[in-house]
Amino acid sequence: MSTIFSSSIFTIIFASCLANLLWSTVVWGQSVTNSVSIAKEKQYPSESELPEFRQHSTRAADLILTCSDLLKISQLSYKSYCQSQTEHLVQTDSKTESEEKESQILEPTKDRFKIQIGNNDPNGFNYGLGSKIGEPTVLLGLTRRQIVSTSGQRLSILPIQGFLQQGLGANQRLLLELKGDIQLVGADLSYTFSPKTIPGSFSINAMTQRSFVGVFESGDEVDLPGGADPWVHRLGGGVEYYLPVSSKFSFASGINYQLVSVRPGAFTNKVESRDELGNQVTVSDDGQDPLLTLNLASLFTTIDNLGFPSQGSKLSFGIDTAIPIGDANISFGRFAGNYSQFIPLDLFGFSEGSRTLIFNLQAGAIVGDVPPYEAFSMGGSSSIRGYGGGEVGSGGSFFIASTEYRYPIANDLHVLLDFDLQGSLFFDYGTDLGTAEETIGQPAIARNKDGDGFGYGLGLHFKAGFGLFRLEFAGNDEGDFTVHFTGGDRY
Repeated sequence: MSTIFSSSIFTIIFASCLANLLWSTVVWGQSVTNSVSIAKEKQYPSESELPEFRQHSTRAADLILTCSDLLKISQLSYKSYCQSQTEHLVQTDSKTESEEKESQILEPTKDRFKIQIGNNDPNGFNYGLGSKIGEPTVLLGLTRRQIVSTSGQRLSILPIQGFLQQGLGANQRLLLELKGDIQLVGADLSYTFSPKTIPGSFSINAMTQRSFVGVFESGDEVDLPGGADPWVHRLGGGVEYYLPVSSKFSFASGINYQLVSVRPGAFTNKVESRDELGNQVTVSDDGQDPLLTLNLASLFTTIDNLGFPSQGSKLSFGIDTAIPIGDANISFGRFAGNYSQFIPLDLFGFSEGSRTLIFNLQAGAIVGDVPPYEAFSMGGSSSIRGYGGGEVGSGGSFFIASTEYRYPIANDLHVLLDFDLQGSLFFDYGTDLGTAEETIGQPAIARNKDGDGFGYGLGLHFKAGFGLFRLEFAGNDEGDFTVHFTGGDRY
């Protein structure tokens, strides 16, 4: 009864927040329309000054629109304003007072890594490596960024990730993203539409993924019956509404459904509900858990560069509410937050370039049922370096604090490709706050994970034009040593 009551409370809170945000959307949409006439009265930057004007945007370079009719010098300031207002979706421009506004979907990158073949023609086709999905997003999928790095939804080594996109006009797109390595495989098919009459964009997706998760890895070995490693399969989809409220703040809200099961392999239809010790790996006895969630995610950022930030801050926050359905009857409220501060600090360095001190705090809590595959999992290159994925512990709550200093080593190097070399010194600490027992099946206790730990070390960062790669050498408080190699920034 208390669990159902908690779920009802969270549902009411979520619905109330969503109603207020949608009402704010209408008011904001009117203010944007009114700002057109104001913007036209201002002094516009010249075309040569536009790159400097845009460098303060938090978007990747490929977000620049290519429509020639929008490049009139007398409208540069207004277009830059609209571009900074829209991360995912619509670019509007009034050619005359009476003409209907045109719209265009913008395509930010997520992982600070993208190699694209093809152009951004709204009716064109392009493909490449990396991702074209921006943040924040509440839809589920292997290529989508979660609020916190301890999300237990996947575990990977160095996956190959690519996309195929077909433009369907100035305000629509169809996107397929694929991702895989020896520990995961998945696909995410989405359709995005930005209406001309209201701000924001709507997306719908269908996804499937099978992967290892940190909750069931590391520590003492506990397999499924028959000695197989647990693979978590997620099949489902969702609907999302995204709104950039300003150049610094945006949010997304939506609903997701997924059918979650645990399997003894990546390509098998067999499901398991318990491990070899008899501990639950799913909530339902048949090994398949239906999970319906209402989701809200927000992002506030003042960083100077999306790919390689050197100053500013970034705050992400999310709320998920599980609605009880099916035999599993899962009910919970989940809160997660992620804050990073980038501070210019000239301590040392060996070439020209930014020297940055970084502080990062992450925290989360689940109230209600905690399915093992939804628990927060700590350990690895994105959470506590010096440990393997999920090695520190998992539970219904967590806290992680990290600090890192980045400094330039050499610029304009060439080994197969052009890149700048950057160094880093780092320290990470994390704890499950004593919540390992709250997880259904208690996977961390069954594997004798400590529940807290710290890691430290140094790294080499390879900054190329298409993204960032990190090679990090880390030790931990137990005297172990680990080498991490991954693409994209962890913050």
